Amino acid sequence: MTPILDSEQERVNFLKTRVESVSFPRRILDAMLKENIRTIAGIVKRSQAELKSLLKLSDREVEEVEKKIEELERSDANSSAPTLGTTLAESDQGKKASDALSLSDLGGADDIVATLSEYFGYKKETITSPGRTKRVVEVRDLIAYLLREYGAMSYPAIGRLLGGRDHTTIIYSYNKTKDKVAKNPELAHKLENLIGTVESIKQRKLRVEQDLIPEILAHTAGMSSQPSYKEIPERSRKILELWREGLTLQNIAGDFGVTRERIRQIIVATIKQMAVNESVSKGIVMDSNLLAQEEAKKRHSVREAKKISEHPEPVKKKKRWSRYYAACRSCGTTTIPHVRKGLCERCIGSFRSGRREHIITEHKNKCDSCGIGRYEAISAYGRDFYITKTQDVLCRKCFLSRTGTKLGNRIRSKR
Repeated sequence: MTPILDSEQERVNFLKTRVESVSFPRRILDAMLKENIRTIAGIVKRSQAELKSLLKLSDREVEEVEKKIEELERSDANSSAPTLGTTLAESDQGKKASDALSLSDLGGADDIVATLSEYFGYKKETITSPGRTKRVVEVRDLIAYLLREYGAMSYPAIGRLLGGRDHTTIIYSYNKTKDKVAKNPELAHKLENLIGTVESIKQRKLRVEQDLIPEILAHTAGMSSQPSYKEIPERSRKILELWREGLTLQNIAGDFGVTRERIRQIIVATIKQMAVNESVSKGIVMDSNLLAQEEAKKRHSVREAKKISEHPEPVKKKKRWSRYYAACRSCGTTTIPHVRKGLCERCIGSFRSGRREHIITEHKNKCDSCGIGRYEAISAYGRDFYITKTQDVLCRKCFLSRTGTKLGNRIRSKR
């Protein structure tokens, strides 16, 4: 595609144009957005074959896309993009329309956007559209600057007037135009007619805030009637009673066939009317907010009581000597640690850790039978002392002799 725009900057701005601002057929536009083609640049950088395969277009539709882009590029080239100063100087028709403006002509904020757009020779729909041609963007920035600087409007409000744009976009437009005006003081003089028109919005806004709103509020306050006694419907009483009993909004809503929000509204309105009825009948002023807090506390206490009754505290299990046994099956002790099968260290004859060392130390590190020392026994027999069930300390030789005699006597007795 042969470039039509001469300036490199104009070419860059043209390529940034959103595809939504070009009058493509709906099917082609949907296909572009589906394939994440958002700007003209996404179309131009692809060949005809790529567009056909990617967007599933026919030859005729590809030619139609190229024709639309050429028409848009030619229209941008024909409409020279003037600077801010020339834009104001050449808007003679808009100036005449601006001179004829008065506060009575402004029916609302929307009208001022249309008026400013017409001043520069554009329709309001063009300025508020997604279009990003250089001249439209420049006019849009200037309108945002005027509404902010001289109309005292907020950035979000200006964004809504200019096609629903984000407030950050309006901040950028305002700052950019403000810098241009600061560098060229003559522009402020050229904006005098527009400034007077925009300031009328600010004056009307101040008049509404300072005069009309206080008058309306005072008039409304004088007309407001005092709260009166009203009978509470049976349905509302039942809903409030169920809520007091601790039922959830969802449960109550299911019983009455309405939404949870509607149940909440009925509960709030019922409590408020109860406060009014109490105030009228007893001649005292009751705060509905305090009454609502009291009702919420009562409901919370009811729910907590239900939890306790439905889920009582579990009975604590009696602490056992071991996982399965309350005491040693042989001697009944609970002070000597468990070893296995419900027997303690003493009954098994297998003392461990610090208790073993303590017993050997009490026996002066010697065998109770032959009197050999501990380290001599280890050197001679390659084994540390044995400790019997009766807590006798024996070397390997004495232990085997005693055990062997007992086993032999036991076997002979069985025979």
